[in-house]
Amino acid sequence: CGGGDETPRAFAPPAAEPARELSGAHSDSIVGVAFSGDGTLLATAGCDAKVLVWSTATGDRVASLEGPAEGIEWVQWHPRGHVVLAGAEDFTAWMWNADSGGCMQVFTGHAGSVTCGGFTPDGRAVVTAAADSTLRVWDPRTGACASCVQGHGFHEGAINCMGFAPDGNTAITGGDDGLVCVTNLAAGRAALQLKGHADSVVAVAYCASMPSMAASAGADGKLIVWDVPTGTVRAALECGAP
Repeated sequence: CGGGDETPRAFAPPAAEPARELSGAHSDSIVGVAFSGDGTLLATAGCDAKVLVWSTATGDRVASLEGPAEGIEWVQWHPRGHVVLAGAEDFTAWMWNADSGGCMQVFTGHAGSVTCGGFTPDGRAVVTAAADSTLRVWDPRTGACASCVQGHGFHEGAINCMGFAPDGNTAITGGDDGLVCVTNLAAGRAALQLKGHADSVVAVAYCASMPSMAASAGADGKLIVWDVPTGTVRAALECGAP
């Protein structure tokens, strides 16, 4: 886990105490952590504009990934390799080789902080979304933007969160406008708007075992389960606004 004290800690459940504290870490708050697909590496992302990579076996820092001019917003791994992807407040997203520490690609084109993103489940495309109300699909080899989704039928404010359908054909996003939007990635267009929240949507996810289902959580204290093909609410839970 990461926090405002700039120190990542690794826990071994069910222990309540950290199994390891990673020293020589960030100089500002840690905003994201993610394990590599094979579990051998941990990436931590900070407001100090750095992504640090750690060995899960030894706790040693093995790479410092730098480049963005402002703080990191999120960090993700390629589903099958030691490749790290991160979005930054300087309107860019970066892709690095975690083994060598080298930059592989910089994705530029957003006009706002790149607030969420990731590799598609097959690893063949990068998808990012930003405070500029747009979602972009990128070719990771060339850095070219294959499509940009925006405007009518999509978000009207900053986009906060993203999730991918298990088959990688669609992405689901949540925004400050209270909307949950489903995007057809191959077609590069918004497919559906799901309306049910009265405040910002802060988390979204597809169900891995039932890919027609997705969930969204909002600052209005609601957790909504959606039937995505029909755009209908299957269940709604309220726990009170945070």
